[in-house]
Amino acid sequence: MESLKIYNNKLKGEVVIPPSKSMAHRAVICAALSEDESIIKNIDLSDDIIATINGMKALGAEIKLDDKRLIVKGINIKNMKRGERIIDCNESGSTLRFLIPIASLDNGKNKFIGRGNLGKRPLNVYYNIFNEQGIKYLHNEGEVILKTEGKLKNGEFHVRGDISSQFITGLMFTLPLLDGNSKI
Repeated sequence: MESLKIYNNKLKGEVVIPPSKSMAHRAVICAALSEDESIIKNIDLSDDIIATINGMKALGAEIKLDDKRLIVKGINIKNMKRGERIIDCNESGSTLRFLIPIASLDNGKNKFIGRGNLGKRPLNVYYNIFNEQGIKYLHNEGEVILKTEGKLKNGEFHVRGDISSQFITGLMFTLPLLDGNSKI
């Protein structure tokens, strides 16, 4: 048997962990809501992530793919795209639930569309908020179309703790950008 000599030394190098779809949604949205340019690396461009990218583009963010990284120029909320914004969520429940309150940062009209079983995903948390705040919405149960019009206002938001965290995350992205304090 040959001998093996091991030397004590510091490790060097780069470790790339597998990308997380959950983290990628959030990274794209955070970058798009900032007013500066951000670079996101190690992202898997799944259909769901592409839906979030295109949704943030529909709201006014500039996002481009460059050498396996995303370059994101964020939205200035006062300069969100005006007119009716069409946000295609494809089949991504995360995209839909994250972007509904973000799209309500101004009085614009929003039309959320998608495919598959997306229309069966419950959105009652947002419908309750819309009813409390006088935000107009139109949705037929089971359909993959939701239309909203109106601006979300600061305040106190009651969300049950045993439902999807996607509702809370959507509100957490949005509430700090409103005038005044809010509480979930």
